[in-house]
Amino acid sequence: MLRKVGIVVLLMVATGSFGWGCGDDGTVSQSSWKGMFTQVGLGAYPMDLEITEQTGINISGKLIWTDGPFGTRVDTQTRFIGTLNGNSVYINENEYIQGHGVLIPTVYNGTIDGKNLSGTAQHGGSNVGSFQLTRQN
Repeated sequence: MLRKVGIVVLLMVATGSFGWGCGDDGTVSQSSWKGMFTQVGLGAYPMDLEITEQTGINISGKLIWTDGPFGTRVDTQTRFIGTLNGNSVYINENEYIQGHGVLIPTVYNGTIDGKNLSGTAQHGGSNVGSFQLTRQN
């Protein structure tokens, strides 16, 4: 019996199916995350992340920016590609869908803990901020 339990746990670890903010099937596809991005030297403003596709560990979607530093109104959407490996998330924001004023490319490294996703952002190898998001669906 112990051997069967060990195999099941090993499979769960190998496939990342513990459910860190994931759906019942271990995925994050079609998920929406909302929260704040805190940019170094410029303060905090809203950040929305929509994961629209997931194939294995590969994910893609868009980031939605409605407000910028100092309360400036923006209407910017960007596309990203990335990976979800266990509870670790890597996102490469690499293309404008609409709008402007976002540093591209920006790389986000985060960790999912329950319904929360938080981490840091880098542009050109330098830390440019941090983010804290909560899953909405």
